[in-house]
Amino acid sequence: MMRALAGAGRRNRGQTPSARVLAFVLAAMVALPVLLAPGPAAAQKSAQVYFFRGFFGGAFSMGLDGIAGRLAQQGIIARVYSWREKRAAENDILSSTLSGPIVLVGHSFGANAALSLADQLASRGVPISLVITLDPTFDGPVSPSVARYRNYYLSVDALVTEVNAFGKALEIPDGMAGRVENIDIRDRADITYISESHWNMTENAVLAREVHSQIIQALR
Repeated sequence: MMRALAGAGRRNRGQTPSARVLAFVLAAMVALPVLLAPGPAAAQKSAQVYFFRGFFGGAFSMGLDGIAGRLAQQGIIARVYSWREKRAAENDILSSTLSGPIVLVGHSFGANAALSLADQLASRGVPISLVITLDPTFDGPVSPSVARYRNYYLSVDALVTEVNAFGKALEIPDGMAGRVENIDIRDRADITYISESHWNMTENAVLAREVHSQIIQALR
């Protein structure tokens, strides 16, 4: 902006004072949008991330609190709810004056809550940038109005002996290929699968870092 103003001043040295003032104002108006345009940091400051714990009071979803705490340290609004508090989260989102991206994250019953809330908000015209689910027990709903879904699930139990009775792959509606990603932890060599189950997957350090990274990307 300073170069633009300086250039305007050099070009208009032969003009009258009034003309030079007008040129200065016009140059400032051209440069001002560059200064006002929100960058990635501004988008993150106005973003909202909502976490939903699973059953048993969220005793098996405490890893979500760690991710939320890390986001809070970065200045990002991150709130944690029980899966039963979906209505409270909805009210908080609808009453918020922030205009940044919204991300929903949930584990188990909390993942079901995130899916349901995303669908409800989308039907009301509230844009949702990303929904991350960890072993949801339902395969939807999946709304075409949500920008992207990323689902981590276990197709078999921790001992690889039988089908996991909890986690589900999300349905992929017509026209949403590429926007709904199902990731079977069984196929992830970088995750210590043998020690993971539906009950402790939020405690996995690799998975927690990946969820955090996906959230940050969605907020840019």
